[in-house]
Amino acid sequence: MLRRINCLLLLTAILSALPNAFGVAPGAATYSHPRLYFNTEEMIRLRNARASGNQAKIWKNIADAADWCMQHQKKPQWVGGITPDPKSENLYDRFYALAGDLAITEHLSFAYALSGDDTYGGAARVWVLGLCHEWVRETEATPDSGHAFNVARLLKTIAIGYDLAYERLSREERQEVRDLVAKIGRNYFAQWYQTEAVSGPGFYNNQALVEWSCLGVTALTFLGEIPEAQDWLKATIKKFEDDLLPNGLEADGASSEGGSIWASTMAYRIFFMSALRHVTDVDLLTKYQKLMTADLALASIACEKYPGFDQNNSSVLLQPSFAQLDYYAPILLFLAREYSRGIYQHLALWDHTLGHIQPTRYITPHGYQLLTELGGYAYIWLDTGVRDKSNEPRLSFQFPSVDEAYLRASWQPGDLVAAVGKGELVVNAGGLAVLVEPGIRPDPAKGAHVQKLEDNNTIATLVSGVETNRLTLELNRPERVLRISRHVEGEWQWSCLGKAMRDQNEIQWEGRTKLRVIEGEITDFKPEGYAPVLAVSAGRLKLDDPAPLKCPLITAKPGTNGNVVIEIQMFGRR
Repeated sequence: MLRRINCLLLLTAILSALPNAFGVAPGAATYSHPRLYFNTEEMIRLRNARASGNQAKIWKNIADAADWCMQHQKKPQWVGGITPDPKSENLYDRFYALAGDLAITEHLSFAYALSGDDTYGGAARVWVLGLCHEWVRETEATPDSGHAFNVARLLKTIAIGYDLAYERLSREERQEVRDLVAKIGRNYFAQWYQTEAVSGPGFYNNQALVEWSCLGVTALTFLGEIPEAQDWLKATIKKFEDDLLPNGLEADGASSEGGSIWASTMAYRIFFMSALRHVTDVDLLTKYQKLMTADLALASIACEKYPGFDQNNSSVLLQPSFAQLDYYAPILLFLAREYSRGIYQHLALWDHTLGHIQPTRYITPHGYQLLTELGGYAYIWLDTGVRDKSNEPRLSFQFPSVDEAYLRASWQPGDLVAAVGKGELVVNAGGLAVLVEPGIRPDPAKGAHVQKLEDNNTIATLVSGVETNRLTLELNRPERVLRISRHVEGEWQWSCLGKAMRDQNEIQWEGRTKLRVIEGEITDFKPEGYAPVLAVSAGRLKLDDPAPLKCPLITAKPGTNGNVVIEIQMFGRR
């Protein structure tokens, strides 16, 4: 109760200051464009920084992706609803089509703002106006949870495009955008955001954060231009402080909705709070620093990310292909800059695709591809003044809220990293996932929770499960050896990535990593034995996967005591 009273008192102070903070006539510095993440003077500095260092690398990826965007599709295209939709095919067509159009619009807008290139500027204009003309039909239905999620993201991208490509819009086009945003915003603020179900304390999951963050970014863009924007902003700040920040993640920093949702949560917090400070000087980032932890990323990032499609667990353990390092790295760049954490910078720079739009393997049978845009943000969030440091003392992590634990050998890319999530094991070594359990067993071990995690900096031990399904890991850091003991009834199967070669009870990868069964026996090795189908909607909708997986499937039987014991060793990593 005391915490809530203090929060309300602080909020009252902030809100009482808003008329002074925002009471500036349109056209004054506070209300010029761009304004959200940089002003005109800062934009010029960002443009001038493209010639060297990591900025040059990121800019090249931005430009390459912007060129791809202009070849990919000429303008946004609305996809209407179809019923019945038994396999949810239309649902995913609509979701991916909108996500793709939003990603391309934001990427082209950043490409223009960061370069001044008229080609990108003209394309950004077409896409911003195209969203207004095409996807505005999404706003015609009565606000509900399905439509609100889409409409909120639509408003945010229109706002960001308006802010970044402002100079490319005519006076009449700017007015058209403002009138449309005002109309949609008024309707949704009254019929959605101000309802008890949405504004009240029970709505704080990722969907809530996305919807409110998008409203806040929209409000900040149009302060001084749409009268109601000030009310939208006040409500967003209140919602962030009352519910979204205190309750959005678990106490250990993980998300109960999954690691990919952790990344989404952090991104949408940053989208709003960084813009809030830049436009108004209201600083929630400093006040809530303790809630902006990236421990889950520190634990789970295993190796470098290079161009191309990812598989599950490629560079981030226990995560799907669309939530690998290119999804995490821009967020780490921001947190490194904001909180002077060199280890965040160190891991983020393992991503050699920074700046690129993220084309996922998720493509519907009708050709709609799930795209994500963090490329422009990566450029503006990079702070070259933050030193790349790999001196984080912790090398083991546990997240009881989601029943996950991780062991790391070091902060070198491609070194041994092991993860156990809900009793299932993933090991990355030499930049490859060399042992992957998730997805193999139709009925994973039930009740196999993490029981113990001990680490003396030299030897780390992790125990999961009970006697019938016990899994024990022992990581010897000086020797770069991970010893795994799995108690099984019957046979144990796992998959791996990369070109694996079997020799009796050993499997090797290009001479860098060796897996050896020292108790029990490898009974079968199928080089392309695991070929999962990429599907959504509980497996009912098969996607048009551009990089279908075919990888080894290994089968081992236990020794006389019911255990399979494995050693995984790295070479040349002392």
